[in-house]
Amino acid sequence: ALDRSVALNPLDNLARESLDRVARLLAPQARGELGQANAAIAGNRQSEAVSHLAGALRKLPEGKTKQDTLLKLLRLVAGMASPPPLTEQGERYFARGNAMLKSAKDPAGVDRAIKEFRSAIRRSPWWTSSYLNLGLAYLKSGSAAEAAQEFSTFLRAQPKHQQARQLYAMALLEAGQYPQAEELYRELLSSGDATVRLGLSTALVRQKKLAEARQVLEPLLAGSAGPESQLVLGQLLLQEGRLEEAMAALQ
Repeated sequence: ALDRSVALNPLDNLARESLDRVARLLAPQARGELGQANAAIAGNRQSEAVSHLAGALRKLPEGKTKQDTLLKLLRLVAGMASPPPLTEQGERYFARGNAMLKSAKDPAGVDRAIKEFRSAIRRSPWWTSSYLNLGLAYLKSGSAAEAAQEFSTFLRAQPKHQQARQLYAMALLEAGQYPQAEELYRELLSSGDATVRLGLSTALVRQKKLAEARQVLEPLLAGSAGPESQLVLGQLLLQEGRLEEAMAALQ
C-alpha cells in the first residue's frame, strides 16, 4: 500500500530523515561526552563534568536521555559551592531576553524573548534563571503547557523556590491540568497568600468539587472580596445552578 504521508509530504519526510541522520551521527559523540562527564563526577572534577554534560545536551536529540542528562546537570550545579557563570554568549542572550520580555508590547515581542532565552539555555544549560524566565515568557504568550514544563525544570534545581512553585501552579491551572494544580496549591496554602487560595478554589470549581471550593474561598469572601474572588464565586454559583446569585456576583 502507498504510504500517503510520504506521497503527500515528501519535503517533511526528507527533513525528518535528515534530522534522524544527524542524530545518528551525533549519538557516539554524545555518548563520549556522557562517559567523560561520569568520569569527571567520579573524580570530583565538577566544572569539567558540567562542561561535558552541556556538550552532551547539545548533541542529544529530544527524548528521555536528554531530559535525564539535563536533570543530572542541574542537580550537579545545585550542589556546587560556586556554580559556573553564564558563558559570554549565554549572558548576552539572557540579557536580551530579559529586556525583550520587559518591553514586549505584542505577541511578536514575547516570541523574540522566548527565542533569546532558548538560545541562552543552549549556550549555558546550567543557568536555572533562564528556565524560570522562559516560563514567564511562555505564560505571557498564553502557552501555559510550555510554561509549566519550564517551571518544572527550574524546580528540579530549586525545589523550594516559592515564587516558582506558585507560577508552576498557575501554569498548570491555565493548561487545564486541574488535579496537578490542586495538589500544588494545597501544598502552598499554608503560605497565607490570597492568590494561592484563589487558585486552589478555581482548580476545585473546574473539577466540580463545589463544596470544597466554597470552603477554600470563604475566607476571601469574608473580607473585602476583590474582583477575582467574585469571579470564582460566580463560577461556583453557576455550577450550583444558582443563576441569579451568580449574575449578582459577576456584575
